[in-house]
Amino acid sequence: MAKTTLKLTQRPYIDSIGSDPYYTALAIDIQGNDYTVIWDIIIDDPDSWDDNSNMCDWDSPSEIFDKNGKELDVINYQLDNDPINKETKI
Repeated sequence: MAKTTLKLTQRPYIDSIGSDPYYTALAIDIQGNDYTVIWDIIIDDPDSWDDNSNMCDWDSPSEIFDKNGKELDVINYQLDNDPINKETKI
């Protein structure tokens, strides 16, 4: 089965539920469907927050939700842009 490609429409930003921080960003697919992409933080070091390139596994989101909040199987999706690359056009 081919993966659905998602393009981020914003740069990831840090958010949290209670005391559990994560990164999130909105995305769309080629048909214009909206998604929310979430990455777990793997390096929770406040000294590293100026350089978030190693904070998450940016190539492997931990969760993806559709516009209705339904969790989708991340194995069926791929990102077409680098979430933290400053040269990426979003």
